[in-house]
Amino acid sequence: MEATEPNPPDCAQPVRLLLLHGLLSSRGVWAPVVGQINGPVSTFAPDLLGYGDAPRPGGEYTLQRIVDFLLPIVERERPTHVVGHSMGGIIALALASALPRQFERVGIIAMPVFDTRREGLDYLHRRGLFHRAVLHTDYLSHVGCACLQRLRPLWLPIAPLFVPGQPRAVIRGAFDHCHDSHTGSLDNIIFAGHVPRLAAEVRSPIVALHGGRDRAAPPERARAVAAAAGWDFKLSPTGNHQIVVERPRLVARWIRDSVLTTRRDVPCEDVPNGPVQ
Repeated sequence: MEATEPNPPDCAQPVRLLLLHGLLSSRGVWAPVVGQINGPVSTFAPDLLGYGDAPRPGGEYTLQRIVDFLLPIVERERPTHVVGHSMGGIIALALASALPRQFERVGIIAMPVFDTRREGLDYLHRRGLFHRAVLHTDYLSHVGCACLQRLRPLWLPIAPLFVPGQPRAVIRGAFDHCHDSHTGSLDNIIFAGHVPRLAAEVRSPIVALHGGRDRAAPPERARAVAAAAGWDFKLSPTGNHQIVVERPRLVARWIRDSVLTTRRDVPCEDVPNGPVQ
């Protein structure tokens, strides 16, 4: 699908925020954050292609296919800002590259930066047993996801006992995806080395938030990209990769203070600025 460039937004246009989830996730991951965003902001968070209620791709799963899937949603919803978590951050960059006049600002949270699959696996395998089990063999790990998805009515009622603090919507969506989206998200997006190119292509201002304890997306790699591209980069020393779920108030404040500003950095409303703690 050919991307079209809409007219640039202005302060008379309501703030509309597009939220993009990451790998092994769903739109439900944003619920805690949305509940903390105050002010006249419309938010919408679709399931990405192959996840949740979205169509299954039925073929090669690539970054371009996800962008093509999102283009009609953007045309219908007319978002003024976009924020992506983890893999969703890479997708947000790709979408902003395809639509250079659409977004007043792009927000990136816990974005993974890897050049190749081998590089990514070498790093993540050192992070512990969970990452080795999930990432070493995509086919086998997705078999586990499929089994858990089918058995969800049995384990979902007791899941909060094992993962306290995780909203039910987040737990429910963790395994609701297809094989193509599971493997393609890793091979063709997260481990495909897109970030440096996209960082150079995007015209909109970009701001980034990362957790200092993120074990899945190395903070130093994201910081290096941000420094090279001139992004505003904030580090939450105690945040980890699931910062959007575990620190929703912090993330909502960062979105208000750093993302929801208008073109030329002139806010439509008074948005207080302050450091992320």
